[in-house]
Amino acid sequence: MDKKEIQKKVIDIITENRDMDKSLITPESSLRDDLGMDSFEAMEFIFYLEETYNIKIPDSDLVKLRVIKDIVDYLEIRFNEKN
Repeated sequence: MDKKEIQKKVIDIITENRDMDKSLITPESSLRDDLGMDSFEAMEFIFYLEETYNIKIPDSDLVKLRVIKDIVDYLEIRFNEKN
């Protein structure tokens, strides 16, 4: 899965669960500041990513996942490790 596909899927997941226009989400969008996720909603989003992609994201990595680009880059690395 390439970076573009990952980004599209991440944005799709966000917009499926939030009443939000996809065009408003950019790679630099912050989960908290731009997308309005509180800590509980951000954790739900992370759990959904884990289930969707059958991966475990360690708590120590969560602090690195603040904006869409960070999440996409992280997932790309994890997918490359699996293959």
